[in-house]
Amino acid sequence: MEMWCKDVAMEMTLIAQRRLQSLSGRDFIKKGYEGTSRNQMKISEHVARWVGTTVLLQQDVPKCVTTANRWLGVAKTCYFVNNFNSLFEIMVGLQQTPVARILKNQPQFDQKVLNELAAICAMTGNYKAYRAALKKQKGRPCVPYFGVLLRDMLCYEEAKPKIKTKFDDGTVWVNLKKIERMGQLVSDALLFKGNRYTQKSKPNILELLEHSLRSARDEDTLYNMSYKIKPRGT
Repeated sequence: MEMWCKDVAMEMTLIAQRRLQSLSGRDFIKKGYEGTSRNQMKISEHVARWVGTTVLLQQDVPKCVTTANRWLGVAKTCYFVNNFNSLFEIMVGLQQTPVARILKNQPQFDQKVLNELAAICAMTGNYKAYRAALKKQKGRPCVPYFGVLLRDMLCYEEAKPKIKTKFDDGTVWVNLKKIERMGQLVSDALLFKGNRYTQKSKPNILELLEHSLRSARDEDTLYNMSYKIKPRGT
């Protein structure tokens, strides 16, 4: 199982790296990432639902627990190779309600590892733990979590005062400080594109993941699958 976890984690890392490499500065502003095909948040949500789907497709609690533990092994490896984006996606997938209710109080589920990884992904202190871990990886191959990058940009982009304000007398005021700060955020994000992983993709693992990703179910379906495995109130 350990080798499987490492192979899947590394392939997910290379996929995440390609996503990062495909981004330009424009993709980090609102108009750039709202498009469906390049919307990194929609892609991450799909991956999280896929993780949950693979667990619930097992159809009984012990098998669900075994699959979830495998995903924890993948998540640990993603963390060790600085693939924070896939780490977050897996954690969201395992902690979404339809999956979490199945894993709750199961003695065979590795709750300790889940808690350790969840602490890294916690929103506490504006993602303080994640930001501290990310800061240590500058200059090394790393994939930051797209969700926090885009969240930071959105906060600055939508915060007042606006970048450009036109007054009644025709005067236009440009917020250079805001432009500078947004530019720095984009620059920091793009720095991670410069340090690439040297590992090669394994075609058989890549094909397996790409095929499996198509199986992701929507939220309502995940709940229905969950209730079939463990009915409400049990």
